[in-house]
Amino acid sequence: MSSGMIKTTIREIKGSLGRYMAILAIVMLGVGLFSGLKATTPAMIATESAYLTEQNFFDFRLLSTVGFTEESVEALSELTEIADAEGAVSVDAICAMGDKSDIYKFHTVPEKINRVVLTAGRMPESANECLLDSAMYGEDAIGTQITVTDDNNEDTLEMFGERTFTAVGIVRTPYYINFERGTTSIGDGRIAAFLYVPREAFDCDYLTEIYVTASEKYDVYTDEYEDYIDAITDGVEEETELLAWGRYEELLVTAQEKIDDAQMELDDKKAEAEEELDDAWQKILDGEQELRDGEQELTDGEQELADGKKEIADSEQELIDGEQEIIDGEKEIAEKEQEIRDADEELKYHEWEVFANELELAQAWDKLDEAKEELKAQEDKLVEQEAPLIAQESELLEKEGELSAQARELESKEGELNGALGEITGKKDELNRNKQLIERALLDPGMSADERMEYEKQLMQIEGGLAEIEVYESQISSGLDQLQSGKSQLEDGLRQIRSGLGEIQSYKGQFQEGKDEIAQ
Repeated sequence: MSSGMIKTTIREIKGSLGRYMAILAIVMLGVGLFSGLKATTPAMIATESAYLTEQNFFDFRLLSTVGFTEESVEALSELTEIADAEGAVSVDAICAMGDKSDIYKFHTVPEKINRVVLTAGRMPESANECLLDSAMYGEDAIGTQITVTDDNNEDTLEMFGERTFTAVGIVRTPYYINFERGTTSIGDGRIAAFLYVPREAFDCDYLTEIYVTASEKYDVYTDEYEDYIDAITDGVEEETELLAWGRYEELLVTAQEKIDDAQMELDDKKAEAEEELDDAWQKILDGEQELRDGEQELTDGEQELADGKKEIADSEQELIDGEQEIIDGEKEIAEKEQEIRDADEELKYHEWEVFANELELAQAWDKLDEAKEELKAQEDKLVEQEAPLIAQESELLEKEGELSAQARELESKEGELNGALGEITGKKDELNRNKQLIERALLDPGMSADERMEYEKQLMQIEGGLAEIEVYESQISSGLDQLQSGKSQLEDGLRQIRSGLGEIQSYKGQFQEGKDEIAQ
């Protein structure tokens, strides 16, 4: 650099010394920050690697839409590339803590991989205890209760064996190494915090994920680690896919067995229902025939009752006429007796007319005997008229017994039809449950076309069976209505027969009064 350039530079620095010093300070600060980052990055990486190694942080998180089993975990553990494998259950759920409702990520407490660090409290000892997120809650949150609300869908709620948890500890975990807690498909899409609960808190027989660690260890964020993970990823993914297919086939076989059992039970129940419906229908037909027979007998009884009433009326009139004849005869006897008394009195004064008077007296006694014989004949006639009434009374009593027996039989038929209707209703509820199982199975997007066709065929059979049951229910309800109508008609007939029996008893009383008057 020439002396003129140096002088010019010095002059410019002197002319704007403040700006020059500011630029110099900025450059020094940038160099210092860069040097600090370069110096602390290895230390930060080493610290994080030591923390993740101590907590046995996972290298792979394996997921499957059909879940995993403990056998899947054992199969992964046998791979040479895998050091440890541990199954876990996790689910997003809407929970209430006090008056506040948020979305929480539930995890099972790990034993080997992603081990948590307890910062306060203690570990859970029962299924209804949990650990809270140390980044969101302090020690004062211990003892708080968190409840899984009914706002969650049915599948989520069915996963839980417990719905209310008590916080007994505060933890941090390498799984959530920053402040973000992830996103979710429920609620507002943001997870507020995580919860760790014992495996017993979940009521599901499958694992939602498997965490594995690689057999070789490298520091994180190094090329060696990335290269090693890339090298074993394909093998792990291939093994995971095989396990998922095995799980899918197992679920498919289980579902098919349940469907086959349900179909067999459905066929058996359908056959039983059809047999019971046939029996019930035959009983309805028999009941209708008995009802028609009862109606005919009731009609005949009404006609006989009407005839009996007419005969009673005729007999009553004859009884009245007989009573009048008796009264006239008694009056005539009284007159004859008076004549005899007059004749006896006159005999005392007219002894010369004794012979004539004795002759008239003999004639009067003859007429008296004739009148008594006529009264006896009238009494016999009343007895003869009373006999048909007694026969009619016996016949009506017999009809009353028959109608009462028919009424009891109809009540028995009604009980049998009500029992058949209850059994059919039970069969209908069972078919509806089987229908829901098949409809849920049809929601599986991975189902093959043949399987779907078979399920749809079974669904059509169930819907046909439900339609048949609806028809049978209608027929049984109609039969019950007819039985009720028949019972009403029988009760009317019984009332009419009992009324006729009362009238006969009244007429019998009148006959007895007439007989008593004749006896006098």
